[in-house]
Amino acid sequence: SGAIGASRYESVLRVLRAQKALDGTATPEQREWRTNLTARYDFLEGALKNLSVGGSLRYQDTVAGGYPNLLDDSGNVIPDVANPWMGPDDITGDAFVRYRRKIMNDKVDWSIQLNARNLYRKSGDEDIPIAFNPDGSTTFVRIPVEQQWFLTNTFSF
Repeated sequence: SGAIGASRYESVLRVLRAQKALDGTATPEQREWRTNLTARYDFLEGALKNLSVGGSLRYQDTVAGGYPNLLDDSGNVIPDVANPWMGPDDITGDAFVRYRRKIMNDKVDWSIQLNARNLYRKSGDEDIPIAFNPDGSTTFVRIPVEQQWFLTNTFSF
C-alpha cells in the first residue's frame, strides 16, 4: 500500500508541476481555432420553387492531450510543456433538404425537412484520442457521434 500511495502522490505532483510549467504561456489544452460555416440556398422560382438546401461544417484545431517527461536539474520528473502530445483536429458536416408550401386554402404553412447530422466526419468511425500518457500512448478517447438521419414535418398557422 506504500507503493500505491507514493504512486498517487507522484501523479498529483506531476499535475502540479505541469501547471507550474505552463505559467505565463498560452493554454495548449484549449483549441486555438474553432470555425463553423453554415449556408442555405432557397429556390424562389422554376421547377424547384419552395425547395431549400443547406449544410454546415464545423472545424476544431488540434489540442494538447498530455506531455512527455523530462528530468530537471534536481532529478525531478517534470512535464515537457514545450512539446505536448497533440490530439487530432476535427471536421464534421451536416446537410438538409426542405420543401415548403401553403396548404388548406393558404391558411397553413407546411414544411417537410430531411436532415443528415454528422454526414461527414473526418475521423469516420474511429475513436478520437483526447488524452495521452507521458510515453505518448492514448489514455482516453472520445467516441465519434454517430450519423443521424431524421425527417420532420412542421405546420404553422
